[in-house]
Amino acid sequence: MTDYKAFLSRYESFEACRISRGYAEKRLAANKNRAARRILERLKRCRKGSRCFSGVCPVCARQFRLRWLPQAEDVLGDNQPCIQLCWTPPRAAFASGMLADFDLNDLIEKQQNALMEAVPDAVAVGGIDVSLKFHSDGERSWRIASRVLIDHPIDQHTI
Repeated sequence: MTDYKAFLSRYESFEACRISRGYAEKRLAANKNRAARRILERLKRCRKGSRCFSGVCPVCARQFRLRWLPQAEDVLGDNQPCIQLCWTPPRAAFASGMLADFDLNDLIEKQQNALMEAVPDAVAVGGIDVSLKFHSDGERSWRIASRVLIDHPIDQHTI
């Protein structure tokens, strides 16, 4: 079995996530919105043994990935070559305030059909990632992406 903690730490250390959470807290503190204040309080209370499990919290998101990767390996097997796919269709990036209008079921169905057509014999394990981006001009935008592991060898047909 792969040591995912060592693997993930090369890209996303606990310390880097802790620092990133501090930046998120500063951005949320500058926001006067009541929902932002509630998220901020939740992040401030997040500690070892009492995690907030918020998708906004980089530390908790890392903890989730540390649990998800071994579970995916249990399904896919640890001897199979895997493709990791992060998939953001053009229509899944849009302005703040428009998230409620997004049809997530439609996205999942279309991506599932595309995967079954491209690699019909593969097993895929994944999830949906929703992130809010703060632009330098003060604007915000949402991005929805699929993160999928596929147990299929990489070849010219797959790419």
